[in-house]
Amino acid sequence: MKTLLNLYWNIMFYCTYTLLFYLFNRLLNPIYWLQNKKVRSRLNEYINNIVSFLNKREVDERGIDSGIIIFSTSYICAHTLCFLSFLFWLIYKTTKVNVIQLAFNNMLVLSIFFVIICMVMYITNYLFLFKKSKYELFFVKFNTEKKHTLYYGIYLFSLIVQCILVWIMIRC
Repeated sequence: MKTLLNLYWNIMFYCTYTLLFYLFNRLLNPIYWLQNKKVRSRLNEYINNIVSFLNKREVDERGIDSGIIIFSTSYICAHTLCFLSFLFWLIYKTTKVNVIQLAFNNMLVLSIFFVIICMVMYITNYLFLFKKSKYELFFVKFNTEKKHTLYYGIYLFSLIVQCILVWIMIRC
């Protein structure tokens, strides 16, 4: 029974570890994306397409291509506003604190709060999961066996169901 509980705990830890590793060291790490060959080739294609597009377009008398400037600024503003509104809504739903009033009254408080949360999340995961992990050899065994991949899929599915249920409970 003790070995079964130990195996179950290690499987759960493996699933959590792989999710956090994928999130922090792959999705949110710009150095990883710049080192990836596929991303670099697509980035070079994208830059070459922009350069060829700029060469084809006529430049107005000020020397500024107005179509590119309008497109890039509207794109950046729209995504920034969407991200900030989602963040404010999430904080308001969890803490019932009106973040917009707090931000307009004292912007320093909001920026410090955001930086502290990001630092704590990253440092905690880096120190306890990604650096000097004692489970790396154990995880090699999990990656080679098919049944552990099934456990990982079940874990992901249950995590998605949990998030949906939390969202439903917040809405009610």
